Amino acid sequence: MIYEDVQGAFEHREKVHIVEHRRFESDMRRHFVGEVRFYDANHLRVKGYLFVFDHGRGEFIKVPPERTRVFSIDNRISITVLPKDFDLTTAAYNRNGPDMVFTDGKVTGLDIGAFSSHG
Repeated sequence: MIYEDVQGAFEHREKVHIVEHRRFESDMRRHFVGEVRFYDANHLRVKGYLFVFDHGRGEFIKVPPERTRVFSIDNRISITVLPKDFDLTTAAYNRNGPDMVFTDGKVTGLDIGAFSSHG
């Protein structure tokens, strides 16, 4: 059931990039990218890929396999809607000079510099 207060906030199979904000500096830096499978007023179910920050390499790496995650919709996550033609299977983080860009190699990338200090 979709509640009226979030009706239209997301679409089924809409592609999203989610940053999980850390509570403590030592918390793992995690991002998730996938397709919305269900949402209601408090939760978002997304099927896709987990990315974690590898401190040794200084970059986010994809952690297989594809998985389904449920997120609470609250201030601990930031959600960005991706273009409809974004290819989740080829999604990766690339360096563009000092900036980090999330891209599928075809669609213009999402500059995550604004999120890097939080996520």
